[in-house]
This record gives sequence, C-alpha cells and structure tokens, in this order.
Amino acid sequence: MAYKVVTRAPTAKDMASIVAEKLGDKTLAREGVDATLAALQEMLTTQGCIHLPGFGRFALRKVRRHNGRNPQTGETIIIPACKRVSFSMSKAWKRKVNPQLVKT
Repeated sequence: MAYKVVTRAPTAKDMASIVAEKLGDKTLAREGVDATLAALQEMLTTQGCIHLPGFGRFALRKVRRHNGRNPQTGETIIIPACKRVSFSMSKAWKRKVNPQLVKT
C-alpha cells in the first residue's frame, strides 16, 4: 500500500525567511511580515475588503445561520451566523498558475 507524504503548511515564519533572503535581514523581514498580516486583519475588520492588484481580493462576507451535523453522534446542530474571509485570485495570477487555461 502506498502512503501519501504530507508536508506541513507554510507559516508566517516561513514567509519571513523568504523575505529575509531577499532583504538580507531576518529581524526586519519578520517585523515586516507581522506588520503586513496585522494591517490585513485591521483593514478587513474595519473596511470589509482589500484589493491587491495582480494578486487578488480578500473580502469579509456574512454566512447565514444553517444546520450542520455532529460527525461523531449524527445529531443535527444549528451553526450560528458568522463572518468569514473569502479570497478571489486576480486574472493575471490565475493565468500564471493555470497556463493551460489561457486561450491562444
């Protein structure tokens, strides 16, 4: 039986190390990544949407109350209304990620 190798998801620390390679300063890179993430959270919370040209769009959206199921017991539960962040890739980035979808 073949097993799939699962790697861990990259973290902010991993992002900071990539930025540090470009800047040459680990401390500055870590502070920059932390400040960027804090700014994204603040802007989403206060303004509800962030548009980054060439990258994509983050938006805060409302999710209505809905029914769910407890997977252990099978019991139906009510999941309360909440807000979630959605992300849409920019068309330019989609073309880079999926070059086979570009029509010639």
